[in-house]
Amino acid sequence: MINEDKNRRNLTLAAVWLPLALAGCASAAPEPYPTFVEIPSVQGDVRSPAEWRRDIGAVRAAGVNLAFETAPNTFTLNDTEAFAASKRAQASKGGAAPNEVTGCAQADAFANAARGRALTPPSTR
Repeated sequence: MINEDKNRRNLTLAAVWLPLALAGCASAAPEPYPTFVEIPSVQGDVRSPAEWRRDIGAVRAAGVNLAFETAPNTFTLNDTEAFAASKRAQASKGGAAPNEVTGCAQADAFANAARGRALTPPSTR
């Protein structure tokens, strides 16, 4: 019984809306197909086939060169101790180390200021 009511309601809705939907589709006139005259002309910044061929060749050559340069056994680590020593020398020329006492004082001042800002707001009651 219950399913029959649902089916009857669905059929009624379909009987009402289907003709309206088909009428809306039928009223729209089909657009005419474009003609060959309406095709836009080629713009000036389009590459010619010869330019495409040249650019594709350049990309392929770059790919071959990259594969050659990154082939196995092309990266070596030679003379690592001398490199590390030169970097240590550059780092030691950087100037005096920061004062530990001043650094601790600045850190404590920052922490105290942050604690002061972190207080709960006063109650409005």
